[in-house]
Amino acid sequence: MSFPTPLSPWFVVFRETKKPGATEYYRSPENESDIQLFTEQAGLAMLFTHLLSASRVADAEGAMIRALVSKDDAKEFGRG
Repeated sequence: MSFPTPLSPWFVVFRETKKPGATEYYRSPENESDIQLFTEQAGLAMLFTHLLSASRVADAEGAMIRALVSKDDAKEFGRG
């Protein structure tokens, strides 16, 4: 498994919640009727390898994008 680098980053779609300091991360739907697409569990976050894909999701969900550029960044999301 490769890890993100500055030349090949991974992207996470996230949004801030109304709770101070809480963040929700976009995740993969578990089935067709799954409507809860954000989770506070960073380990369940969907990691995008293409900025365009992350951008489409972020635009549709009113969310933001974070770039991961190192193995240490990936550890926060259970990929380290």
